[in-house]
Amino acid sequence: MKILVACDSFKGSLTSLEVGKILKEELEKKNHSVDFLAISDGGEGFLDVFEQNLNIEKYYCYAKNAIGNIKECCYLYKEGTLYVELAEVVGIKDLDQKELKPYNANTYGLGSVVKHAILSHPVKQVVFGLGGSASTDGGSGFLEALGAKFYKDDELVCDIDNEKLASITSVDLSEVLNLTKGISALVLTDVANPLLGINGAAHIFGPQKGASKEDVLVLDENLKHFCKVLGKEDLANVKGCGAAGGTTFGILNAFDTKIELGIKYLLELVKFKEKVNNYDLIITGEGKFDEQSKMGKVYQGIMESLEDLSKLKVICALNETSDDFVYSIVPSICSKEESLKNPKESLIKLVKSLAL
Repeated sequence: MKILVACDSFKGSLTSLEVGKILKEELEKKNHSVDFLAISDGGEGFLDVFEQNLNIEKYYCYAKNAIGNIKECCYLYKEGTLYVELAEVVGIKDLDQKELKPYNANTYGLGSVVKHAILSHPVKQVVFGLGGSASTDGGSGFLEALGAKFYKDDELVCDIDNEKLASITSVDLSEVLNLTKGISALVLTDVANPLLGINGAAHIFGPQKGASKEDVLVLDENLKHFCKVLGKEDLANVKGCGAAGGTTFGILNAFDTKIELGIKYLLELVKFKEKVNNYDLIITGEGKFDEQSKMGKVYQGIMESLEDLSKLKVICALNETSDDFVYSIVPSICSKEESLKNPKESLIKLVKSLAL
C-alpha cells in the first residue's frame, strides 16, 4: 500500500516532522511505501513546512519568550520574504502550567525577531504563522519591540503587556511605521475570531492561557482600551484579528496586512491536491482531535482536498469525537499521563496496533 502521512504536531510533545518520521519508519516495517509531509495550520511546526518544501535558508537569533526568558529562535528568509512562527518564539509550548501569566505574557520576542531580520535582510514581505500563543496582549509587545512608544500621560510605559494596557493614554507608532515602510505582511492562522467580545481573543482563548472567568473580562476590557487609544476600533472586528491573543491586531497596525486561512495556503504550497491521487491511504491527525479540529485546522483542509474520504484515517493522542476513522493513543494504548511522558513510544505502539 502507498501511504502519505500529513499530520499536524502533537502540541507540546512531537513536531509534525517527528510524527511523520515515526509513522514512515513503523509503516515501512509493514512493507508499505510511505511518504510524509510536514504540515501546520499556522501554529507549532509552521516553519517546518517551508523548510521541507522550499530551498530556503534558516537563521538563528536570541529573543525573549512570552514571560521574558531568553531563548534561541529561528526564522526563514528567501528572496525578500521572511517567515516567522509565533509559537517558536513566544509559544505556550515553552511554558508549564504554573508559568502561565495571562496578564503579563507578551509578544515582545516575536517583534524582536522580526526587527532583527528586517535589519539583517532586504525584506519585502513577512509571512507570519500565528497559533499556539501564551499571551493576550493584542500584539502590543510585538509593536513595542518594533519601536512603538507607550505613554501614560507624559510617562513612558515599558515592558508593555495586557495589564499595563489599562493605564496607557497614547501610543507613538512612528518608529514602527518607518521600520516597516514598503513591507507587506501575510498572516496565516486557523481562527476567524475578532479581537473583542464573547467571541474574541480573551473570552475564547484566555482560559487555556491561565485566565479565570473574572480575568477574561478584565483582559478583554484592556484590549478594548488599547483599541480606543490607538483609534482603531474598526480593526477589532476584522476576521482573524483575535488570533494568537490578538497578535494579528498588532500586525495590522504595523504592516499592510492580508489574513488567510493557514491550512489552505500551506496545502497549496505543498501541492497537496496534486499529490493525493498517487496514494492509497492518507493519514493525518494531531495531539487532540475534537470538533474544533474540523474548523479551519489541518484535518478540515486535508478532508476538503480529497475526493474519496474512505482513503482518510486520523491518528491522535486523545480523541474527543465519536468518529470511527480516528485512532487514538488514549485509552487503548496507555493513559493520558503516560502518553505525555513518553509521546514517541506511545505513538509507535499505536502505529503497530493499526490493522494496515
